Amino acid sequence: MKKKGVLGLVLTVVLLAGVFSACRRQSTAAPSAEGLGRGIVVAIGADTPAIAPAQFNNTTGFYVVTMTHNGLFRIDAETLDPVPDLTADWKAISNTVFEFTIHEGIKFHNGEEMTAQDIVASFNYARTFPISENSLRSLVDYETVDRYTVRINTGNPNAMLFNDLASHATFIMPKSLIDAGNDFNVNPIGSGPFVFQEWRRGDSFSFTAFNDYFDKERAAKVESVTIRIIPEGFSRTLALETGEIDYNVFLQSSDVNRLENDPNFTVVIAPSTQYNMMYLNNDLPQFDSVYKRRAIGMAIDKESMMLAAYDGFTEPSWSQGPPVFAGATEEGSYRFDPAGARSLLAEHNITPASLGFEIITHAGPRATMAQVVQANLADIGIPVTIVMQDVPTLQQRLNSGNFEAGSMGFTQSSLLGYMRLVFAGFSIGTTNRSRVNDLELNSLIFRATAQVTDIDARNVFLEQAVILANQQAYQIPLHLATLIRAHNSNLIVPEHAATDFPLYLNMVYWAR
Repeated sequence: MKKKGVLGLVLTVVLLAGVFSACRRQSTAAPSAEGLGRGIVVAIGADTPAIAPAQFNNTTGFYVVTMTHNGLFRIDAETLDPVPDLTADWKAISNTVFEFTIHEGIKFHNGEEMTAQDIVASFNYARTFPISENSLRSLVDYETVDRYTVRINTGNPNAMLFNDLASHATFIMPKSLIDAGNDFNVNPIGSGPFVFQEWRRGDSFSFTAFNDYFDKERAAKVESVTIRIIPEGFSRTLALETGEIDYNVFLQSSDVNRLENDPNFTVVIAPSTQYNMMYLNNDLPQFDSVYKRRAIGMAIDKESMMLAAYDGFTEPSWSQGPPVFAGATEEGSYRFDPAGARSLLAEHNITPASLGFEIITHAGPRATMAQVVQANLADIGIPVTIVMQDVPTLQQRLNSGNFEAGSMGFTQSSLLGYMRLVFAGFSIGTTNRSRVNDLELNSLIFRATAQVTDIDARNVFLEQAVILANQQAYQIPLHLATLIRAHNSNLIVPEHAATDFPLYLNMVYWAR
């Protein structure tokens, strides 16, 4: 699939399932029943500060924890809808009270059977970690009903309940280990399709298949998985070409053409819901005015930025909401206009030099984007410095507010999930990295969340929220990512989630 063909398909999330099918150049026939295939080696770009459920908020952590743990629900890779995972049956008692019954006989990796008490204990455990607080907001109250059933009360109608039950923050662990004070970063016992073996920080993770996995259709199809951390893009490509790895999760765009022309490799190119932006710390004087923020955004040449960083495999974005979702709009936003940026600052007596700031980012395309920002803002008199960080440190600084500006991405399976985590005031200190606390915006997000069944009404509120965020220019939207991956052509990878995670490596198998 060529560059423009991919970009033209970034319209709505409804299109994603067909796009992924069209981009896979291989059979997805079921594997033979000859036992597990040989292990696979997967390359990713960054480490995670934690691998225990509820203790992180990054893609790598989600890659790992979905191999070792399960939630009551999971995100379907094609539809991005939450679908039952541990849950065998559920029912609505009212518009705020729900009961969930898990499959009987689910085993943890330590041999214990999962019960409703494990679910309640896991929810209570997650509440001790502020970084995961937002994924528990729909769980106002919960209790066991019988050995396999829990009742959850959302307090108010909440359209995010099932998504929250698919979050790593609500993944289930053995109550016995929680009570014993087990360190789940060292001994991450769950019920997932793989059993954790080792975490070599900054280097790799290793896992073996869990033979007693409860869901036979989604059980591991290879005997082992090693996930290697290879930060540099070309090094990941070289490792794939030399056979050191079998699957490159983050193929750099400059290597696409070479691998597409090699029959030994399959290249996957598809839309992603990951939205990349430059976060602005709105608590600081450089960004405390809409005129300052809009002028900074207007001065950035995003077209040139995308060509420099991604070789044209993605297009610039102007909306504060990811344009792949219904409800996102560019109304109220701005365009590249450096002359207009100068005039806006002059009109409001703002000295460009007073807006100087530091961008924190990490190696790769985002470093290139930061360099374009630096050059563009220098043209209108705003000095910018760039500081490179490793990904865990970068995320920690962004979450805590210990930064001026930062280039990073954020991904969710719905516009509501995105707006709730990125813009709601209660998310400051975790995922609201631009530290926005707009009462009107908060109200619109709350009203959208309360629309559980009326999706059209929900989208009306979300559109109003995006327009308001566009007008206020709380952060600088850069682009909607394109998912670019490559793997050995004998490796079958049936599922690619547009959210970039989970990887669902339990579904991967060798064709021969």
